[in-house]
Amino acid sequence: MGNGKGHSLGSGAAGLDLGRRPANTAEDIEVIQLRGIAAIDLGLAVLAHEQGDFTAAETLALRSRDIYLTNYYERGHWRVAEAESVLGGALLGDGDLAAAQPLIEGALSVLRRTRGDAARPTVEADRRFDALGSMSE
Repeated sequence: MGNGKGHSLGSGAAGLDLGRRPANTAEDIEVIQLRGIAAIDLGLAVLAHEQGDFTAAETLALRSRDIYLTNYYERGHWRVAEAESVLGGALLGDGDLAAAQPLIEGALSVLRRTRGDAARPTVEADRRFDALGSMSE
């Protein structure tokens, strides 16, 4: 059954949409699952950071970014930038300003351009940028 845009809304694996054709192979399903894993990893990275576990936050944000870059997006996409912002925040929490700075600054630039100043990922990247500035003083 279609939704008027040529996308399948049927049930089961054959009904999943990858843009132009339904997902009907194990590889298609794996790619869809990886996107969910990347999003969950990023959310867990934020929680780990809030709890002060910067090592876990770094590991999770790095894996999220790598999944996005390997399977979905190129540098300059807002999801990659969001993951790099979280990764930069984790590195900042560990006190590694030299590694955190280019990630946070680059992510903030991409997020401002692609999502706008009021978007949640941009606001959070801006907060990390402010923290970077206060730590480097």
